[in-house]
Amino acid sequence: MDTNREHKKSRRWVAGFLVIVLACVLGYMAVCYHYNPEGYFTNVQGQPYYFKDDFSRAVKAQYMLDYKDEIEGVVIGGSKCGAVDTDLMTEYTGLKYYNMYLNLGNFKDYLSFTKFLAEEVGVKEISLILSNYEVLCYDREYRGNNYHTPALFSGKWTDKAAEFLSWMIVDPKTLMESVKRSRKNPAGGDCLVDGRRSRRSDIRSYNRDPDAYAQYILSHYEERLELLFTGQIDDFTDVMRQNLDALVQMQAICRENDVNLRVVIGPSTMTERYRYETEDFYEYCREIVEIAGEIWDFSDYNDINMNLYNYADQLHYDVEVADLMVDTMFGKDHYEGFGQIVNRQNVDEYLDQKRADFAKLKQEYEQTGTVALQGRDDPSYIPWREEWISSAAAEELMRPYWEGTDAGYEEEESEDELS
Repeated sequence: MDTNREHKKSRRWVAGFLVIVLACVLGYMAVCYHYNPEGYFTNVQGQPYYFKDDFSRAVKAQYMLDYKDEIEGVVIGGSKCGAVDTDLMTEYTGLKYYNMYLNLGNFKDYLSFTKFLAEEVGVKEISLILSNYEVLCYDREYRGNNYHTPALFSGKWTDKAAEFLSWMIVDPKTLMESVKRSRKNPAGGDCLVDGRRSRRSDIRSYNRDPDAYAQYILSHYEERLELLFTGQIDDFTDVMRQNLDALVQMQAICRENDVNLRVVIGPSTMTERYRYETEDFYEYCREIVEIAGEIWDFSDYNDINMNLYNYADQLHYDVEVADLMVDTMFGKDHYEGFGQIVNRQNVDEYLDQKRADFAKLKQEYEQTGTVALQGRDDPSYIPWREEWISSAAAEELMRPYWEGTDAGYEEEESEDELS
């Protein structure tokens, strides 16, 4: 009798313990959901903003799937192309455009997103805007969970369930970071509705001190010139081959699904070329043209690129440069030397000109110890729109990001993904 009583007591104790454990787990999951670690539950919670350093690949993919009837064209590329105006693309193409820029863009992601966009979202056009940094790494998953391919792409419920649970029970450190961030700026981030990269950090920095902002953009210039002209550039030929193979597959997917694939090499600054400017890179560019048939290239040594005041930092071109790039492609506007159609017929001549331009700049460096840049007084400088540099207007533009916060915006660092 006493033994039975002891057994019942033990079972009640175990059951009570399990209930407490389950309650703790469910409570922890509820906290994770509420504070939305790495932004995974942004779509479910109906939030209009996302953080670029979060699992934005999954967030934006889910958004496009949810609104696939309203999305006909997509800009895809690294963080640089986040400056591309989707309304401008819509105006020119007649297709409702979305900006699917990816933080630390790479060809593995471009390939998986192309398949998803063509087969699941059903887009009619993809504008692939390359940054040249893709030659440094084919796959960014080593950076962490936020750079993994979303489970949404596999179509398997088991993958989706595993991914969901992994974000419902995150490690305490990640959860605490999410709690801290939500207190500082719960409405911060990029707008999910159009997918574009926010430039509020640039606006605040410029309005606070225009001269200091200019010096920030020019920082590391001399150091990187030295690396460009005298340093040893790593061998990325294996990555280049993987990229080219992926582009072939992307083209095949688009052809099979009747999707127009537009390939563009976007603007590049002098402060980034030290990582890739080699003969192997020129050959890589040639093969991109051979695969695509025809591309737009804005990355040569033109006056726009040689004016760092046209850039938000050492890597990212301003919105105004992105506007000029789009206007040029569709024939509305043009700045001499900025942007050229490169095809199989003129690719050799084009690359020879790039080699000659590089040799000329190298000679200037060897003779003077630097390469002269254009300034704000040069016609190549594209001024910010008046509404960006008006403090009152800028505050109004940023109002959605500030409402409900006390601490304001926490300054983001330049996204030099390789330093």
